[in-house]
Amino acid sequence: FMTFHPPVTQAVLDAFPEGDLLYGKPMPVGAARAALTQGSAGWWSRVCWLIDAPERLTEYGALASALDTELRIAFEVDVGLHRGGFSSPAEIRALTIPERLRCEGIMAYEAHAPEIPGLFGGTAKA
Repeated sequence: FMTFHPPVTQAVLDAFPEGDLLYGKPMPVGAARAALTQGSAGWWSRVCWLIDAPERLTEYGALASALDTELRIAFEVDVGLHRGGFSSPAEIRALTIPERLRCEGIMAYEAHAPEIPGLFGGTAKA
């Protein structure tokens, strides 16, 4: 699943006990802290938090340490739509992932029809 707000996240996880979830936007660390401390016990192990900048990575590392837990993360990458995230593999390679964060992968917004790169046939094949 992908959700964007903590109350919806909690409802989805409650309704689907076997479900796994990725936040569809980077969550401010204060909102993440509130969700983690107010949500049902253990639900955070089923959530993957989106990281879009080195500063957010540091904040989430500090949060995981403060809560004495491991958090799953995914890196948001910019594939040319300029909606945010890391714009090159080198930016991600340069990061030091804090000990209590576990990288699950990357997330990117796919191109909308007018923005499909020529590599994939451009808009003619959309």
